[in-house]
Amino acid sequence: MKHKALLPIFLLVALPCMASIIHTNTESLVLSTSADGSYQDFDWNWAGYDSEAIVLTYDTSFPSGTKASFRMRRPKDGVVYKEVLTADITVSGTSITFSVTGGTNMVPVGAYWAEVITYNTSTSVYRSVAKGMINVNWSLFKDDAEYFEYYTNTHSLSASLIYYGSTSFPGNVTFSGDGVYTDGTNFTFTGVGTGAVASIFARTGVVLAQESDYSSYYSLTNHTHTVANVTGLQAALDAKGSTTSVALVQSNLDTHEALEGTNVHGLGTMSIIDDADSDGVTYGRQDGVWTNIATSTGYVGTNAFTVTNAAMTARILSLETNVPMQRYSALASNIHVRATSTGVTATMVGTLVSLTIPANVVIEAAVVRWDGGDGSGFTLDMGTVDMLNSSLYDRWGVIFQAYREDTGSFIAGASAKLDTTNHDRVTIQGLPTTTTSHCRFVF
Repeated sequence: MKHKALLPIFLLVALPCMASIIHTNTESLVLSTSADGSYQDFDWNWAGYDSEAIVLTYDTSFPSGTKASFRMRRPKDGVVYKEVLTADITVSGTSITFSVTGGTNMVPVGAYWAEVITYNTSTSVYRSVAKGMINVNWSLFKDDAEYFEYYTNTHSLSASLIYYGSTSFPGNVTFSGDGVYTDGTNFTFTGVGTGAVASIFARTGVVLAQESDYSSYYSLTNHTHTVANVTGLQAALDAKGSTTSVALVQSNLDTHEALEGTNVHGLGTMSIIDDADSDGVTYGRQDGVWTNIATSTGYVGTNAFTVTNAAMTARILSLETNVPMQRYSALASNIHVRATSTGVTATMVGTLVSLTIPANVVIEAAVVRWDGGDGSGFTLDMGTVDMLNSSLYDRWGVIFQAYREDTGSFIAGASAKLDTTNHDRVTIQGLPTTTTSHCRFVF
């Protein structure tokens, strides 16, 4: 009776030891004849609580850099239930070794088609080196539904091509990594695009775009529209011809007609100048009589008038001081200027930023976006023509500020220094090297 009572105790003590059993599966194979498609290279029986060690020995050594992967399917061209990736498989000399853990990692009971595939990293060649059957006769999962409900079957596609006989995958089958899988007809890419384009504009081969390819999506450039078909155009034209605009033009004409001029050629006070279309001679009306200015004895070759109308004087002064300015890019998105006309260009060579200013153009301000990766400062050459300086005495100075583009904050340590050896240049220093600086100049 005492011995019978002790028996269950011994069994309980032995169970943890049995859970850690490693079952070794060994096969000796000829590389030239293995994996012939018959799945007869091995026939193993596995139990769910065992951890399986696999040792495959070949008659030929594998090249240096060879990697291997292992997978179990059911049916033969079906879903991959279990796989061991290259990082967990050792290829050395003539042998390939790896393990498959048991417990919750073991697949449901059933017969599985298994395969070992090698990949030569030097030649980029894949090859199946072993195909056989594995019979799982015990598992924690009684069927596929229970297995997939519990276990998310994630397949890594890194450095491998996975083949499936169907696009219908049971349970939580997902794919990760960069790779491709196929159902035998179509290829699906993950992480590396969606594969080759079947056709462009219903044409295959080398396809060149034609105007007709886009006509259904975009209007052609060489077309015309009536005014009624252009939204807002008629209203804009009507606004240009409003009574307010007409009244302004009339007011300007009245102002010009009210001008009086005092000449310096001896004809006294003149009220009007007449350019006759018939003979091209200029006449001045003096004391009610038209006088040919060119033959007048008092003509001295110039006509200088003094404007006495206050309204017209104000208009002339406004034209002299309110010069229209234009803001535009002088070099892509890196340099912008504000000038009286277009044509200002810029270059960036190393740490030298140069402005080129056309004749009759005045530059008022500039913005330089400086990449801190190119250094903590740069030199600004203020350009040709308008900004050219012959000495320190008549050189242009600058008003300078700098801001961080990542935070918008003012860069307190940044400064602009006059270059005493080149009077056309200023040196910028104290900029951060970890971000782009927004540098503003006013000349």
